Amino acid sequence: MGAIFNSLSAQSSCAGVFTLATTSIATGQSYNVGPIGFIFTAGSVTANLPTPAGISGRQYVFKTLSAGNTTISATVGTIDQATTQIIQFPLISITVVSDNSNWWII
Repeated sequence: MGAIFNSLSAQSSCAGVFTLATTSIATGQSYNVGPIGFIFTAGSVTANLPTPAGISGRQYVFKTLSAGNTTISATVGTIDQATTQIIQFPLISITVVSDNSNWWII
């Protein structure tokens, strides 16, 4: 079972506690990214970016938490001139930003 943890919200706490809302998907399945900017993945999954049009400057941070490939897919436009980017190792992150036409790794 793969998992995509698709939101992060801070709680009032001196300890800096965070909670994660989770969405579980079967390994090898796809997930359409919503408006939340932090996406944590576990297992082999595909995250589909929304169209970059109309959201110039929006950023998404993808971070793998365990072994398995995380494929980030552009459903419209490209990501650094490719249709997909793959995170192949645990604890690696990629941040992408929209320029209103494409996604760029920053």
